[in-house]
Amino acid sequence: MKFDKGIHPVSFHPDSDPIRDRESLKLLDSAADCKPCHKSVYENWSRSRHKVAHTNEIYRSSFSQEPMQWCENCHSPLRSSLDQTLFKSEEGISCNVCHVREGKILSSEGPKPSQKSYHEYIVIDSFGTGELCASCHQFNFPTWGSLADRDSPIEYSNLNMQGTADEWRHSGFANESNCIDCHLAPATKNTHSFRGGHSIPELRKSLEVEAEYVGPRTIAVRVVSIGIGHSYPTGDLFRALRLKVYSESGKFREEFTLRKLYRNATKEEKKRSSPPRVLEADTRIPPPSENKSTAQKEFFLDVPDRPRKLKLELWIDYLNDVEKIFSHLKRTETLKKISSEWIQIKGRENFTERDAG
Repeated sequence: MKFDKGIHPVSFHPDSDPIRDRESLKLLDSAADCKPCHKSVYENWSRSRHKVAHTNEIYRSSFSQEPMQWCENCHSPLRSSLDQTLFKSEEGISCNVCHVREGKILSSEGPKPSQKSYHEYIVIDSFGTGELCASCHQFNFPTWGSLADRDSPIEYSNLNMQGTADEWRHSGFANESNCIDCHLAPATKNTHSFRGGHSIPELRKSLEVEAEYVGPRTIAVRVVSIGIGHSYPTGDLFRALRLKVYSESGKFREEFTLRKLYRNATKEEKKRSSPPRVLEADTRIPPPSENKSTAQKEFFLDVPDRPRKLKLELWIDYLNDVEKIFSHLKRTETLKKISSEWIQIKGRENFTERDAG
C-alpha cells in the first residue's frame, strides 16, 4: 500500500495505475467510473467525510494557516508520478486511494471461483483490518527539527497526535471488532459511508448524559459513550466535546470540555527531536474496558440551591481556541449541537437539607 503515516505521498502513475474497462480500455480513473457497478458504495462514499477530506472548509482553513505537504499526504495521498501534482485531490480519499494500484484492485480477498471476475486483484491480508486505517489515523507529532526545516523529511517525535488505533487496541472492543466493522459497515446498506465525528445523528445515538447527587450540594454529571470502541473525541487534536449545564430557570451554569489540551513548547523545550507541543490534560471519555460496551467521563458541579433537574447540552467543536481567532469560518459551521435535554437528577432524596447544612 505504501501508506507510511503521511511521511510521503503515494506515487500514482495516471496511466498505468488506474484500472481500465476490459472492453474499451478506457481509464477508470475517477470514483464516478466505479458507480455503474458499485452504485451504493459510490453514493455512500460521495456523502462521506472521506470524499471531502481535501476540500472541506475546516481542513482548508487549517491548511491555509499551516500549509504543509505532510498534511496533504493523508488528506489527498495520491501524487502523480509524472509531474508530482496531486492526483484528483477533489475526490479526497477515493476508490483509487485505497483500492487501485498497477491496474489492479487491492482487496483482502479475491472473487470466489464461482464468481465472474471483471478486474484483476492483488490480495493483501491486512486490507480487511484496522491496519490500513491506522496509516492515517495513528501517528505522533512531527519533531520540532523536521518542522523547522521544511527541506528535511518528516520525522516523528514521541508525543502522540492522533491515537485512535491504539485507543481501540486497549479497549474492550479489540477482541470483538475493528475499525472496518463500525466505520466501513461492510455487507450493509451503509457500506463505505465512513460515519464518524461529523455524523451528528450517529453521535446523538452514541452519547448520553446523566446527573446524580453524590453529596448534599454536589452533583456528578456524566457523559457516557455507547458502542464507541476508542476514546471520544478522537482523531483531530483540535476536536472537543462540550458539555453545557443550565439551571432549572434556564440560566447557563457551567461548561465542561472533553478534549486533549496542548500548549506550545517553550523555547527551552524545543529540541530537534522533541514535539512542538506539550500535552497538558486529557479529559476525554476513555475507551471502554474489557467486556464493556460503554465508558464515561465524570465531572462535579457545586449546587448550593440543590436543584431537582438540569438542562444538559452536548456540542461538538471542531476548532481549537487559536484557530477560532484566525479562521474565516462561522461558528455555526464549526460548532454543532448534538443533544439538549432536561435531566431529572438522581439521588437527591439520599441527602437531606440537614446534610447540606
